[in-house]
Amino acid sequence: MKIANNSRSMINREHFNSSKTEFLLQFACTDKRFLGSHSKWGWGLSDSAAVDPEGILRPARIDSYERVFTVGPFGARVSFASQQQRAFNIVWALSEKNMVGEGKRVAVVGGGLSGITTAAALLAKRCSVHLYETQGRVLGIQKQAAHRFIHPTINFWPEIFEETAFGPMIMPTTELPFFDWYANIGSTIMLALREEWRRYFKPRLSAHNISTTVTSLSEKNKKVTIFATGRGPEKSEPFDVVVLAMGFGPERTVAGVEPVGYWESDDWYDSEGDGPTPVVAGIGDGGLIDALRAIHTRFEAGRLCAEVVRLLASSSVPALVRDLEGEVLGANLDKDAAAEAYARGYARIYELDTPDLVKDVLNTSLRKPPFDPVLLVGPAAFPFSKTAAPIHKFMITHALDREAVDYQQGRLEDGPILKRDGAEEPIGDRPKVVRRGPERNFGGVIATDLVDKVAQRQVVMGDLLKPAPYGASDWMFPGYPPHRPADPIFAKFRLDKAEEYIKSALGTPLSLGVSRDGVVTYFVAPELGRTDLEERIPPRLFGVRTLLGDCPVIHV
Repeated sequence: MKIANNSRSMINREHFNSSKTEFLLQFACTDKRFLGSHSKWGWGLSDSAAVDPEGILRPARIDSYERVFTVGPFGARVSFASQQQRAFNIVWALSEKNMVGEGKRVAVVGGGLSGITTAAALLAKRCSVHLYETQGRVLGIQKQAAHRFIHPTINFWPEIFEETAFGPMIMPTTELPFFDWYANIGSTIMLALREEWRRYFKPRLSAHNISTTVTSLSEKNKKVTIFATGRGPEKSEPFDVVVLAMGFGPERTVAGVEPVGYWESDDWYDSEGDGPTPVVAGIGDGGLIDALRAIHTRFEAGRLCAEVVRLLASSSVPALVRDLEGEVLGANLDKDAAAEAYARGYARIYELDTPDLVKDVLNTSLRKPPFDPVLLVGPAAFPFSKTAAPIHKFMITHALDREAVDYQQGRLEDGPILKRDGAEEPIGDRPKVVRRGPERNFGGVIATDLVDKVAQRQVVMGDLLKPAPYGASDWMFPGYPPHRPADPIFAKFRLDKAEEYIKSALGTPLSLGVSRDGVVTYFVAPELGRTDLEERIPPRLFGVRTLLGDCPVIHV
């Protein structure tokens, strides 16, 4: 894909700031080189990364160390599910290289979701696992995230989906050896996963070092020594392998703006749409989500995004977005050229190909006028980045078209003040939200230049939703059924979660049985007058086949 050399000069920046799609649309519709044929492009989210052990370990290994690895939060798309999959892949690869196994002492630094997943996978390999967590409990960061809806696959829409009779569907559940979860509010997800951790895995740790901060690492003679401080004096312990699962790190802050993290509860949001709209700094997923959250009265923590994806399933939009993302990512454009290409492409798709029903749903959800548009501030020429999820870019396009968001290229600086075009502008008393991304420092344990090298390798590798070539028998754990969806024991083990999901998403009961063709199946009970159930039911829940219909007499 190529953009006309003079395309940037054709765009009037001030005109774009008026947020009218038609201006971009005229160029998107006339530049045939940009439109292309909409043939399928790969995003490199899984295909580009080898699933052999060394192919997995190479981007995970920290330079200057042989036995220190990181799950790493870097990738073309970031999600909890992909972080979990990376954790399983890394432990499988370490096992294949005989670096972990029975009797090996392994430290896991970080008690978030990727950390406890790594620890559980290592326990299944019969390692002596020592967990280090700075906070006083595992899964602590998201424990108060009642304002964030988390979905396992929505960030990968429309590249990763399941084809159904009603169009492509994003899967609402994970299909992992341990710690499965379904799309829900963040705090609810973490509560359930913490209970699973406490019941099955925490009792088998060799050491559970909470409220303990790892300060440095040292590797010598095939051993890695961890230095850590906690409730007592600094202590050191040697390990055969160390896995860092520390997430991104603290978010960047701006002096004069209260530092409220993405997962922390905030007081600026007004679900009724009566309060002042904020200034939002950042055009990654965090910034776009909070801008959308500020203008939609029916955002429901993010459920609106999933509903829009569902309503788009039978349209041409998923295929067009997939092509657009592939073309931009495959063209190696700088941030401004990529942002402009996205602006043109999404404007065209929204205006020409989006069903009226989807536009009506989004319009109905908007705050009732009059209201000041959200001021969205970012470093690129347009509010689109390569790493932001396509659904958020699609929805911000609607917001720009409706003039609910006013985008300014610039930077929110200490004060706070808005710096743009070499000038400084005050921004008044409106609420301010900073989503400029986290510090890349892994808590200071690893030098910044080494973290940057890991980030470069992992972004190229992409987020691995694709599992390594392991089987259910690779993750045997006492009292925990192996992930074999055709096995009635596993299906019954996950039945409670499946029932919870169907009840919350569809409001209908679910049962477990064996279908007439002999397959273990979850059955969603039909309801008189409900014509939408069949198109809303995913083909699988946690890997178990799911159908609409009365459960046969044969129950499990």
